[in-house]
Amino acid sequence: MQRLGVLLRTEPLWALATFRFGQYLHEEASRPVRLLCKLPFALAHRAVSWGLGIHLYPQTQVGPGLYIGHWGGIWVSPHARIGAHCNVNHAVTIGCAGEGERGPELADRVWVGPSATITGPVKVGEGAVIGANSLVVANVPPQAVVVGVPARAVSYTGSARLLEPRTPGASVAQAAAAVAPETAARVQVGPGPGPNRAVVRPEAPEDPLRPAEPSASPAVTSAPTVELEPPRPG
Repeated sequence: MQRLGVLLRTEPLWALATFRFGQYLHEEASRPVRLLCKLPFALAHRAVSWGLGIHLYPQTQVGPGLYIGHWGGIWVSPHARIGAHCNVNHAVTIGCAGEGERGPELADRVWVGPSATITGPVKVGEGAVIGANSLVVANVPPQAVVVGVPARAVSYTGSARLLEPRTPGASVAQAAAAVAPETAARVQVGPGPGPNRAVVRPEAPEDPLRPAEPSASPAVTSAPTVELEPPRPG
């Protein structure tokens, strides 16, 4: 029942389910099944495209694990290729630069930021990150982080941190560790009223009645004794 609720509240899943069913009809289904489901799929695909603004075509080659976090303004060309475990945000365009040209090819684990555009026969390497509002018109090396118009590489940290599963509140602990390591030791992540519940445990107050511990002091050594000889008679 809980999974059904998540499915009903997560609109991009509707688009992905429709797209995967279209892939099945286009690549694997028998001819009688394709003929039987052609009209229902066409209606569902049109409803998803118009209603959610997610335009995915069955001819597009997409690997497993595609994630779309938000719906609206997503256009993916039938001639594009998307690898496994990629992340596509809203208002993203992945298309051809002109009629008859090849579409972009995205390798595995590519993260595409909001309002980014990837156009033409370009190749985006594995683990690359396309920054928000960027325009990609040239090949992107693996693990590169590119931003700007046109997009240029600014680092090679890759997409691992953007795609890895996040523990609720983990970002709070990581931020505390970066700022003050002694505070990070007191960050406790656990259940609470919010999805990212993190509590910083207060330091234990000092007991005013507790006797003060003796402070260590350097040992005092006595000066050597010097014996004076009596004066000799002249």
